[in-house]
Amino acid sequence: MSTRPDEPAEVPVTTGRPVALVTGVSRKSAIGAAICRALSRDGWDVVCTGYRPDDVSMPWGSRAEDPEELVEELVVGGGRAVWVEADLTAPTASRDLVDRAEAFGPVRPILAAPSLRVGDDPRPQL
Repeated sequence: MSTRPDEPAEVPVTTGRPVALVTGVSRKSAIGAAICRALSRDGWDVVCTGYRPDDVSMPWGSRAEDPEELVEELVVGGGRAVWVEADLTAPTASRDLVDRAEAFGPVRPILAAPSLRVGDDPRPQL
């Protein structure tokens, strides 16, 4: 499932499983998606977030369907997952995102897996 920042995330009732919030998840082939897969495999419910407009501006681009396909993959594997698009540079975005994630249950880790561009340098900076 994917939601826009202004839409409430449809989240099932809590299951008692640990919940992780992972940022930097816009592409299925990136580190953030790999972290989500590993957590889901290990029994975690996963709230994934990314900001596609940023990836579109990067040399590696972005596939609009990647977040939804990743969530489907995680759910088919037996986990609970949701993807929320969030521009974490917005003043209230972080708090809003944590509030949405806590609808799954208490968030234990928050894992940041972003790559970002510095100035005009097209190489990702970690």
